[in-house]
Amino acid sequence: MSEIRVDTISEKTSANGVAIDGVTIKDGGIAATDGSTITTADNTDTLTLISTDADANQGPVLNFKRDSSSPADDDILGQLTFTGENSASEAIEFVRIRAGMVDVTDGTEDSRYNITTYTGGSQFGRLNIEALETVFNENSTDVDFRVESNGNANMLFVDGGNDRVGVGTASPTELLHLKTSNAETSLNIEGGANQSGSLYGSIEFKNTYGGASADTVAKISGIRDNDQTASHLAFYSKPYNGSINERLRLHSGGVLSASQGIALGVGTANTASNVLDDYEEGTFTPTLNSTGSTFAYTTQLGAYTKIGNAVTFYIKIQLDGGGNSFSANGVSFIGLPFSSANVSARVYKFFIAPRLVDLSSAGTGICANLEVAGNTMSIVEYGDNTALGPIAANQLSSSSGQLHVTGTYYV
Repeated sequence: MSEIRVDTISEKTSANGVAIDGVTIKDGGIAATDGSTITTADNTDTLTLISTDADANQGPVLNFKRDSSSPADDDILGQLTFTGENSASEAIEFVRIRAGMVDVTDGTEDSRYNITTYTGGSQFGRLNIEALETVFNENSTDVDFRVESNGNANMLFVDGGNDRVGVGTASPTELLHLKTSNAETSLNIEGGANQSGSLYGSIEFKNTYGGASADTVAKISGIRDNDQTASHLAFYSKPYNGSINERLRLHSGGVLSASQGIALGVGTANTASNVLDDYEEGTFTPTLNSTGSTFAYTTQLGAYTKIGNAVTFYIKIQLDGGGNSFSANGVSFIGLPFSSANVSARVYKFFIAPRLVDLSSAGTGICANLEVAGNTMSIVEYGDNTALGPIAANQLSSSSGQLHVTGTYYV
């Protein structure tokens, strides 16, 4: 390897330095007026830059300077070219590294840097570092991109030919494919929520239709509850020409609630007849009503379960031995939790198990008739295949009389 130490050239030789075949050596610098070529016949270092500076500043510097009197946007500053010959003895720029100016305006200067290689007999941009973005595979070539981690050869893999991204796999089968080798968490969405109602994170599903901006049509969100350690999952959807709203919530305790009901079965039609839109359990306080009568109770028990529009109820009333005043007018139950449906064809009769009720001579039992579009049941006596009329209050025993009734009606 040959070495020229330009810092040893003395100014004593000439004020203009020393010129050798168009190359000027002066004051520790080399200037060439025309293109220069350094040729070597072996594989040793052809050009070495050496600095003997002992301080901590930058070492040898290779500076590509475009000294133009009229700089313009998109001017090329310089490039390194790696050229070889192909099998046809043609000179090919197999690799090119180029830098350029994008904007030369004072105060807003921008630049770019790109690396170009050959793929399949053609030259393609492999890496472009622009002012506001960095692009790999600018020419959309069928080229993969792979990032290897300490323990995974395919920590990130972009399948250029199939337009897919793999994490942990070199064979992604979907647009985004996450693969773990052990019982690891595949996807972790971590938010900085610190108060009730704060959003931990969301997965949004968007649609672009007719050139419009992307519109969120569905969403799954993790939301913090009042308790700092509790949270729930909220599922949102958007109906046709409607707004996106929460439709389903999985509570912290595992309870699932739906705002519009549940249609059981995949593909079940979303119609009123197929949707379970309510479930409720509760209690109520039933009472007796009769004009001119007063009632004293030891027990007033009412319980119900509502599934959809069907209400199943149970009533137990036990009268106190004193404090009652009975008239000869009919008696009704009042206080059912929901009014019955306003359908005239639906007439409900519920058997009553009585205790200490004085029936007429022809009476064999009593039942409760539920009025249409109401929550009051009149108590009537029936005989052998015949209705005998209302039970009067004075037919109830004033000493611990009991009435038990259960049934199902529709609202």
